[in-house]
Amino acid sequence: MSDYSLQEKRVFYALLVGVVLPLIDTTLINLAVPTIQADLNASLHHMQWVVALFNLSAASSLIFSAWLNERFLPRHVWLFCLSLFTFVTAMVALAPQIWVLMVVRAIQGACIGIMLPTMQTLVAQLVGVKRMKGALATLSIPAVLAPLIAPVLGGGVLAIGHWSWLFAAQIPFCLLAIGVAYVYLPKAGMHNLPSKRHLDWFSALLLCLAMLALSYGLNSIHLLQGQLFVAIGVLCIALYYVNPITTSTPLFAPALVKNPVFLCRLSLVLIGAMFYYGGVFYYPLVLQAAEGGFWVEYASAALMIQALGVLVGRQGLKWERIDRYGDAQQLVVSLAAACLLTIALVLIPTDWVVVWLSVMGVRGIAVGVLTIVSLSYVYKNMSDKLSAQVSTLSRLATYLGAAVIVCLGNG
Repeated sequence: MSDYSLQEKRVFYALLVGVVLPLIDTTLINLAVPTIQADLNASLHHMQWVVALFNLSAASSLIFSAWLNERFLPRHVWLFCLSLFTFVTAMVALAPQIWVLMVVRAIQGACIGIMLPTMQTLVAQLVGVKRMKGALATLSIPAVLAPLIAPVLGGGVLAIGHWSWLFAAQIPFCLLAIGVAYVYLPKAGMHNLPSKRHLDWFSALLLCLAMLALSYGLNSIHLLQGQLFVAIGVLCIALYYVNPITTSTPLFAPALVKNPVFLCRLSLVLIGAMFYYGGVFYYPLVLQAAEGGFWVEYASAALMIQALGVLVGRQGLKWERIDRYGDAQQLVVSLAAACLLTIALVLIPTDWVVVWLSVMGVRGIAVGVLTIVSLSYVYKNMSDKLSAQVSTLSRLATYLGAAVIVCLGNG
């Protein structure tokens, strides 16, 4: 991070410390499901709702992120969400009954749903569009490593202690993250004053309903009710687009949501997310479904190799030889490479283990470049006042891309 000032580096460190625990937390609950189920005398159906409410809450809270950041400033939103996340994490550890666990996990999901676009907004306002790629590449490291680290840490804790330790152990680190953020974030984004605009409740509720319906529907697309929820979600989005803007403070500026150029850039973010989460969710399932049980062990290897490739690709964007090429060139090359290597994974027999995993690693490099460049590209030529809205819409596109891949895996 030699291109950034000491103040900017401190902000990056504060954001990294604050975001890594929530990302790890999303994986820990899946490890502890059997133990929690037995300890709280819960059914499998209840545990499924513990996970589902977290995801649904994260999806719906995204809608309100832009307005919150413009109304109260990103720094204040970040500190509030991180503090609330710390409090409800303690409640998770102390949950005496399954319904309490459902409620606090839903609140945790809402915090994470707001924190991720808030982090992007802070970075955009701090470093500007030209240096956005390098900053996002650095701040994306926890998102890549968290799914790999969490099972190791969680498994070790569960082997020696109670499931509540998984969450109680996070509290000191969360308090540290709050302190670091309080010290280092005050100047981030402070050149933008809070706005007094009111929330466009109709648009917010319409899009919130759309995200809830799409999130639930895509996750159960193989069922008739899942297909019905997807149709409801699409209908809500259509109603949002055709609904005439009658307020002076719309939820998202028409210059964004009705701008064909911006929507094309946003679609690249969605495509990049599909390529990335395809490697995280879908391809391990392909290996596990292959003939011969020994292929299951290669699923973990595939995840680690892709993660390494993604990290190499993203950190490579900081190299001068790569950075001298424009965003459009980087997008075209990385997208073409991701497409060709994905086709190669489909055609290569799974018993060609070394070749298959090698292609997975190279594909990870292409996907790493694609995801970061597409994410930074949506901010190009955008007013600083719209950074919070751009951040929220890009996170929505990322979430929907992941949901589509989960849908394909369930199908």
